[in-house]
Amino acid sequence: MPNHCFQAINENPTPGTSEFKVKFNRDVQGQYNYQESDVSTQTQTEELMCDIQRTAETNMMSGTGYTENINSTADESDERPPGPPSSLTTASGVALSGAMIFNALAAGNDDAIENEWVTLDQCLTHPTPTKNYHYHMWSPCYKKGNGYASTKKAPDMCKDEPSCYEAPINFAINAAYTDTSTYGSIIGVTKDGFMIYGPYNQ
Repeated sequence: MPNHCFQAINENPTPGTSEFKVKFNRDVQGQYNYQESDVSTQTQTEELMCDIQRTAETNMMSGTGYTENINSTADESDERPPGPPSSLTTASGVALSGAMIFNALAAGNDDAIENEWVTLDQCLTHPTPTKNYHYHMWSPCYKKGNGYASTKKAPDMCKDEPSCYEAPINFAINAAYTDTSTYGSIIGVTKDGFMIYGPYNQ
């Protein structure tokens, strides 16, 4: 669960544990996931970029040491049983806010923001059908006390703000990354063991 308020109109997220181990910040100099020849045509590029399983363990560079342990639990106030433990195949990493960062795709290999914006709040987040709360892209809520990351007020829904659903990247950056104190700040850790920084350096 995140360290900020959120809204959810499709499913209420459920606290759970999604843990992974990985070699942190290992030396990958001279190693490549893909070669130029892997993306030399539009078809090849689309096959890589439009595959929701792109962030699955099987597609990671070798040597990560990646292992995962997933346990789904229901909130005591929730009378429904917990959903099945979900794999982290669509996760790219975890934000320091405590929530998962998923890749940019939805079921059917469609752009998640473009196709699921009606269920997103202005943190550009929502839970999965199995109640896993997650981000899909830059969020105005990655950093506590910045942008819409409030512990007192839930963000409005993206569908209620044209600038949110018409230009989500600009919306996120303008809401949370205009303050120079965010420059160079770490917002999370990738699933393959590297730090995720905000969109600007100093």
